[in-house]
Amino acid sequence: MKKTICICLICILAFISLCSCKQNRPINIIQSNGHNVINLYEPEDIDEWETHVSCVVQGKLRNDSQEVLRESEVSLWNGDTSKLTVGGWTVSTLEITKVIKGDLTIGDTIKLGEPYFTMTAEGETDIFIDSFFPALYVPAEKGKEYIFFLDYMDETHGRLANTYAVATKSYNRFPVISPQTRSVQSISLSQSLSETEKDILGNDETYLDFYQQAIEKYMK
Repeated sequence: MKKTICICLICILAFISLCSCKQNRPINIIQSNGHNVINLYEPEDIDEWETHVSCVVQGKLRNDSQEVLRESEVSLWNGDTSKLTVGGWTVSTLEITKVIKGDLTIGDTIKLGEPYFTMTAEGETDIFIDSFFPALYVPAEKGKEYIFFLDYMDETHGRLANTYAVATKSYNRFPVISPQTRSVQSISLSQSLSETEKDILGNDETYLDFYQQAIEKYMK
């Protein structure tokens, strides 16, 4: 009897441990090979970067994301065809809290496009960065405030028309640091990044340099 109870307890503990591991599974972001493409244009500093985008704003994303997928038809062994997702963007509403450059005003809401889409298999969801995006990227968290460098997508951009897309550099958005945090002189940039941002962008010296410049210029 005692042996049976012990075996049951071990099975229960193993099940709880397995569930815990699945719940604590880190976000898996698969980057595009596009970020390895050599880009001839690299701005010298944040001032020059600002001149090359449509607008620079501060704001928070609402939790109303919709995916704009790029699909391709593939032939199956039995002669049927099926659609395969080969890329995509996620569009959400951005509530603007500060305007640094552009024709927008505080309180406006715009559609903001980010170069990623999600795929779920066996109950686990992975994030894929669009294959045509030529830089590293980490999706912005809903409700968290960022400064975004954006380019307006006109009618020639199909399903992304009339949206503002993050500019095609890794340093296209920066988490806003609160005045209380900025008052602590020992604060480091890595403390302002999420664990996922640290893993993907924490070793990008250009990103960290531009983030420091953005703090000094925009977050006073």
